[in-house]
Amino acid sequence: MISKSSVSKDLHEKYELYEDAGVKEYWVIQPRDKTLAIYHLNENGRYAPSKLLTKGDIATSQTLVGFKFDLNDLFEDMVKEPEEPYGPNVKRI
Repeated sequence: MISKSSVSKDLHEKYELYEDAGVKEYWVIQPRDKTLAIYHLNENGRYAPSKLLTKGDIATSQTLVGFKFDLNDLFEDMVKEPEEPYGPNVKRI
């Protein structure tokens, strides 16, 4: 899952690292938007994204044959990430 503090690392650094390493499938969950994107390594060694999945969709893996995941189950009890990581009354220096 991507947290607000690791968006750049997860969507850029890890993506390129995993693609270069030949990781066949890479799932990116955005808890704030309640979405999932699945990247599959194509025949050219580059990631091809799935359509954006969300509540009501069933995610399936091309790598783990038979693996299915109901996104309603994932997002149902997800606690919303706070907008202000330090709380409204904490003064940042």
